[in-house]
Amino acid sequence: MPTKPRLPDGFDLPTAVNGWIHDPDDRTNGHCWQYEQGERPLAIRVFESLRNSYAAVTDDRTSGLESKERIVDLDHDDRGDLSHEEAIVTAIEAAIEWMNNYSEGEWSHLRIHEAAFQPPVGYELASYRINSRTTTILYHQTDAREVDRLAGGNFPDEMSADSCPYLKVETWAGSGNSTVALAPWKGAHDNEQQEIADPPEECGIEVALTTAREFARTFIDGDGPLPADPTGQTSLGRFASQG
Repeated sequence: MPTKPRLPDGFDLPTAVNGWIHDPDDRTNGHCWQYEQGERPLAIRVFESLRNSYAAVTDDRTSGLESKERIVDLDHDDRGDLSHEEAIVTAIEAAIEWMNNYSEGEWSHLRIHEAAFQPPVGYELASYRINSRTTTILYHQTDAREVDRLAGGNFPDEMSADSCPYLKVETWAGSGNSTVALAPWKGAHDNEQQEIADPPEECGIEVALTTAREFARTFIDGDGPLPADPTGQTSLGRFASQG
């Protein structure tokens, strides 16, 4: 059961603000207002921690430490005469002001790429994580079982599209360097996955997504066999040059 920030006696959260609807059943530890903007489910949440109280807006199709944009951040050491509950109210009031001034389509996360929500053929989106150093998009084969962990180190003998139900696209923030790889389970580390192409340096996420789509169209959709040695770039290198 989530634990929401404590509010002062007599303070009521608004049920609706300029199209943003309060969701008391939100399963996070923040007070939440949601806004349906086409296929983009936006949310504003007000959180508290040992050090601060803050309000943040996010696109709920994504997760990760950097998926939120903070509207206000109150450090408890700098809040002056404000009580704990008053600091929460200040953050809520800042969120309310932001929602009142919001116009549809006005906010989007700079590291969200809409093309990522159109999965390669044969796959569905499993997760879209935005962290400080990387953006990681994970696709799952629609007709394959989900694998949360490899029990007993049951690693596949051969890395192939058949043994690896996940297709992972990862781009480094700043440099734009990217990898596209097959993975046997959701949390596969670098040494547990098989890169299927060698995108150009600093190619960015768009080229990496195109590489993933070309792989799926060629090898998942039945237009060609999976290379005997996926590490060899002869048969897959052509994908990396497509934007």
